[in-house]
Amino acid sequence: MKIAFANIQYQYQLYKNEIDKAIQNALDKSHYIMGEEVAQLESALEKFTGTKYAMTCSLGIDALLLAMMALDIKPGDEIITTPFTFIAGDGGAIFTNDESLAIKMKQLIVHGQNKRYHHEYIGIGIGGRMDTIQCAIVNVKLKYLALRQEVTSKYTQVLEGRNLILPHIDKDFTSSFTQYSVKIKNFDEIQARLKDQGIPTAVHYKMPLHLQECFEYLGYKKGDFPIAETITQEIMSLPMNLHVSGENIKNIAENLVSK
Repeated sequence: MKIAFANIQYQYQLYKNEIDKAIQNALDKSHYIMGEEVAQLESALEKFTGTKYAMTCSLGIDALLLAMMALDIKPGDEIITTPFTFIAGDGGAIFTNDESLAIKMKQLIVHGQNKRYHHEYIGIGIGGRMDTIQCAIVNVKLKYLALRQEVTSKYTQVLEGRNLILPHIDKDFTSSFTQYSVKIKNFDEIQARLKDQGIPTAVHYKMPLHLQECFEYLGYKKGDFPIAETITQEIMSLPMNLHVSGENIKNIAENLVSK
């Protein structure tokens, strides 16, 4: 039986009534920007993460940008990160326990505005608001995040002790597991075998950022970040959705191990 990699439609059908109701409520109020669903999501995220302040924003990349702007990061300042990542896609959030940073970031999200038509930060800020309908949907999905943890727990239980490197999450942390990725040898051979069995896979991510054309101006070259470059050749993302059953995972595990 063919296994879906993400199966967003199946996920939608599970929560369809709740999602449709949440969207319709937002439409009925017609408050598409900074509607009450935004504040509801931020409150839920604060509770979920145990932080004092959560600010939603339009993109993950905006979350990174807003944090740097709030900290007054300037050219020449050092930011330590990894090239083994990617550009950060739709919907983001920033978390802090620092009230002054929270206030500043809330203003920066709306073009530096501290109250309507009044801008404390002249010339800076972005239009980085997460829209009300997106927040309404995430408010529903956040309640069911634990179900994704059940799928990843099954993966880990079945794959532990095999010749694979599995995701590691410290005991005091939680991952949403957008992907469940393992590090393997003989990538091409195993990917082909899985494909023959109707098991889709993906690579997150195939090219480290320092080798992307858009970052050529930074002057990095192949070999500058050897660990990241090696991982891109050995990382494999497995089907990750609520429709992946225990039997599916056992089948995937059997085909992951070299025969």
